Amino acid sequence: MRDLIRHVRECKTSAEEREVLSKEAALIRTAFSKGSENRPRNIAKLLYMNMLGHPTHWGQMECVKSVATAGFTDKRIGYLGLNILLDENQEVLMLATHSMKTDLLHANQYIAGLALSTMGNIASEQICRDCAPEIEQLLSSPNPYIQKKAVLCAVKIVRKTPDLADQFKGKIKDLLNEKDHAVLISTITLMIELCKISDEFRDFFRQKLLITVIKILKNLATAGYAPEYDVGAITDPFLQVRILGLLRILGTGDATASERMNEVLAQIATNTDPGRNVGNSILYECVNTIMSIECETELRVIAINTLAKFLSNKDNNIRYVALFTFCKVVDKDTEAVQRHKSTILACLKDPDVSIKRRALHLLYALVNSSNVKGLVKELLDFLVVADLEFRAETTAKLCYLADKYSPSNRWYFDTMLRILTLSGDHVPDDVRASLINTISRDEGLHVYAVHRIYSELSQELSQQGLNQVGAWCIGEFGDYLLNKVPDEGAVQTTPENIVALLYKLLNTVTTTTESKKFVLTALLKLSARLGSSTDQQIKNIIASYQANTNLDLQQRAGEYLQFWNWDPSIRSQLLARIPPLPLQQSQEGQEARSSINIPKEVVSTRPASVPGTLIDPFASDPFAPPSTVPVSSAQELTQILTNPAPPVEVQPGSFSAASIMSLFETIQPTPAPAMIPGLVSPMTPFPTPIGPGLVPGLPATIPGLSPMPAIPGLTPILPAASPLPGLGVFGAPLAPLPQPAADPSPFPAMVAFQNNEIQILFSFKKPNPAALQYTLITATISNISLYPIAEILLQAAPPKHVKYNIDPLPDNTIQAGGSVNLAIKASNAAQGQKPLMMKIRLSYSINNTKRELEHVCKDFPSEI
Repeated sequence: MRDLIRHVRECKTSAEEREVLSKEAALIRTAFSKGSENRPRNIAKLLYMNMLGHPTHWGQMECVKSVATAGFTDKRIGYLGLNILLDENQEVLMLATHSMKTDLLHANQYIAGLALSTMGNIASEQICRDCAPEIEQLLSSPNPYIQKKAVLCAVKIVRKTPDLADQFKGKIKDLLNEKDHAVLISTITLMIELCKISDEFRDFFRQKLLITVIKILKNLATAGYAPEYDVGAITDPFLQVRILGLLRILGTGDATASERMNEVLAQIATNTDPGRNVGNSILYECVNTIMSIECETELRVIAINTLAKFLSNKDNNIRYVALFTFCKVVDKDTEAVQRHKSTILACLKDPDVSIKRRALHLLYALVNSSNVKGLVKELLDFLVVADLEFRAETTAKLCYLADKYSPSNRWYFDTMLRILTLSGDHVPDDVRASLINTISRDEGLHVYAVHRIYSELSQELSQQGLNQVGAWCIGEFGDYLLNKVPDEGAVQTTPENIVALLYKLLNTVTTTTESKKFVLTALLKLSARLGSSTDQQIKNIIASYQANTNLDLQQRAGEYLQFWNWDPSIRSQLLARIPPLPLQQSQEGQEARSSINIPKEVVSTRPASVPGTLIDPFASDPFAPPSTVPVSSAQELTQILTNPAPPVEVQPGSFSAASIMSLFETIQPTPAPAMIPGLVSPMTPFPTPIGPGLVPGLPATIPGLSPMPAIPGLTPILPAASPLPGLGVFGAPLAPLPQPAADPSPFPAMVAFQNNEIQILFSFKKPNPAALQYTLITATISNISLYPIAEILLQAAPPKHVKYNIDPLPDNTIQAGGSVNLAIKASNAAQGQKPLMMKIRLSYSINNTKRELEHVCKDFPSEI
């Protein structure tokens, strides 16, 4: 053996090692075939080769033969080989069953111990059944060495064959009376396994053995120095931890059993020394047991105070365990945890990242309606100095807490403004939507909000969330900056200063394209609010973007300039303030805002669906789709008419457009926004109708209205003189999509998929009435956008009972307003039993942007 190890270590390469081991394996095979007396030494070499990762399955039978011999040396190496080379799923192990049964009752305790250890490690279900009578007999052995191993084998049997558990129940009472701690800890483990199998065992232990277990624990807690079991001046902490785990199981949901435990748990929690890790481990288990059972309030307070002592420990591991346990028990006794709020807040300054994160999670759980102001203020102070890795999570959860527990709209606005100023880039779009809706619904907040936001923008222009919300507020309520001043001492400003601030925002290097869209729209609205002194200045700023390299900003600027061709009175009506969102029904548990003197019907100024659309940072699933999204009446009507299943778009870099952030965007952006689940098209939740005949009191035609001038370098998709049929000026509704010709088929057509760019309509026909399993599906793919769609690729994935044969597209390019038909032959092997299903994968290119979509069609007529 030593020579083999030396030769392997001398090898310079893996090839040399394989050569040495191959030669040795050949020698071992030869020795096994000749029946050499050096079998134990050869098996030892075999185990060494197995440790190096080389195949040794050819030596398994020699281990079985070695176990069957009479000598202790052979049995020892044989059982070792079985444990290393075999597992419970290999059939070779069955050949050793007879030898194991014989050795279990061997007079030599060490041979019996080898058999017990092997059974406890790799015994299969069949071996457990065969050896169960011998194990039950060994539970009564007077030898503690055999008895503790037999109990552990009983644990193995209970796990593998739960139906044999009853035969061990009667032995537990006698085992608990043993003095040997190894037997006791094995018995407690067996009781825990039996409790997991059935509630009958749990009830039996509560009635018959609970007093005995409590007595054992009390003796351990009050025992003096015992050198045999002493660990860090505590008597057998391993047994104490096991017993506390068993008490936690027996006391859960049972007030009587919990009452019996109260005294010993209080004694352990009070008298155990927390100065060493041994004592801390017992205290940790004791706290978990106290918080799990039906104990008294005073005992819970003791447990919480014990965790608070852990937070004062210098060891970061113990502090982390304390914070982790606090997070688990905060729902059971929030008031007791609140008393240690200052200690938890101090953990935010800890340099250890894991402790800081755990403290944050605990503070999030501590926030409620009574302490929201103080804790949110502390979290905002932390956000000021937080590292980059904490900013996104802290911002999202602060937004969630501010929305959920907000005592008033004024406080909510101040808090959100502070968050936008500190970490506006990390504020989700839905949160900005909630803030804008709050401001729009509360008339008493308009003046205060626009002055505060104007003041913040004058000092900070780097946060895009603040820029977008600020541009919206100034665009809607910018005139309040001229003639209304809130009580907080804000001063009036001039139209020129307002326009100068927005112009500065446009030219700031950090301002994104999305923020510039908001600013351009705000400037357009201010042209109708600030008077004639800044009208030409605003027009010049917007005109400067006609030659912008960004096509969206270029188109937006060109369309906005058309407003100056209209009569000022008409323009002022078109650019009037947008009405607030319709008030939706409050969700359960949302509290009314009472500190602001506003009518009762507008007490809840944010839609009740906002917490649903917000990503709940406490949800088990932070990434689940939004539950509800505010939609306009036009979208609801479209949903009723079409009712398609929501598509899933996997376009990289997409953004959520159908939100309240589009509140004052009168023109849809050129790039198609991502679809939002539940919406047919991403229309603005606050549609501002623009165009003749769409505003009450306006004429159907506007004299002197000239078409938009051509922009140098931009080739229009459609001639200016022949717009898309049914398309009015600046976003009037499109004409109905061209529908396929009437089909005598009895099956109704269905919209398989639709977004704001493309629609797929399925019509069905049975080509052969005698073969109903075959269906001809005509897919009409229509382009409902303003741009050509190219590189169209449609793929369909069927379930097992369906087969599809898709004809190639006659043309993979569809012009704006056009359509193309595609034939799909379907075969349903389970016709009449299972309906058709289809998973569509659609890819196409529009406006130099690649789209990749996936959608599951389930609403096929049941007859096909």
